[in-house]
Amino acid sequence: MKKFAKYTLLFFAMLWANGSLPAEVWAQDTLTLHHVQRNVEERVKEFHALAFRVDMQMPVSGDALQDSVDAWVESLMAASLQMAPSGPYASCEDMATHYEHAFVEGVTAEIKNIVKKRRKEKGDFRLTYTYDYTVRPVYETRGIITFEAEAYVGYGEGEGKHLRRMATFRKTDGGLLQWSDLVQPRRMSSLHGLVADGLQSFFGMANYASLCDRLQLTGVKRNRFPLPKTAPALKADGIYAFYEVGCPTAAVTADAWAIVPYAAMTKLWKPGARKLCGK
Repeated sequence: MKKFAKYTLLFFAMLWANGSLPAEVWAQDTLTLHHVQRNVEERVKEFHALAFRVDMQMPVSGDALQDSVDAWVESLMAASLQMAPSGPYASCEDMATHYEHAFVEGVTAEIKNIVKKRRKEKGDFRLTYTYDYTVRPVYETRGIITFEAEAYVGYGEGEGKHLRRMATFRKTDGGLLQWSDLVQPRRMSSLHGLVADGLQSFFGMANYASLCDRLQLTGVKRNRFPLPKTAPALKADGIYAFYEVGCPTAAVTADAWAIVPYAAMTKLWKPGARKLCGK
């Protein structure tokens, strides 16, 4: 029995060295994360309210990866709050504290200003300002980690806005993963077609022609379909291509996702990319 165990361990060690183990076996290198939370609720001028809630799981690797993730997380937080980024910060705790204070002070001043202007109006009105921001890892291998960030902003009496983004970072240097890290240059035309298929599925279109009609896109072949401006993001079910509002055409009035299944990438992988993705 001991001899069997010895050779079993040797066999798996050889597989690991050659990168031949399945992802669930060799992709066990997980980052240490720091959980940052804020939950502030305040009343303003008796009848009005504000809430600031943050729940972020952030890397504490102390290297370029941490710097890159921190910068990305702050850029989305600042954008969703319509503020200018002001980092870098000594820690992600300091980042959360900065935006908490900025939100509370700004919203309190805005509510007081609105109440003053509407003082002579008859009837009651209620203002509620809400900010929710979550960041969490959604996929990880030995080589990369993907974070998802979601923000909800509800201002006053208007309808709230929702923001969702994902990004995949290389663990070696903290760089944002790009299509060029994944796909052979000579196979890029095939990628364009796969992304088009993913967007076609997202919008529930029957074929490529219907997708082009939906997007008001004319004269563009499937293998030349425009890729999004944002970088791809990896999850367990495939590669996500994210289209922001207005991309690839003004007909896109809400965020859209195209998912490229890993099974469709068999002939497109750049050397080493499949292992990087844990597939």
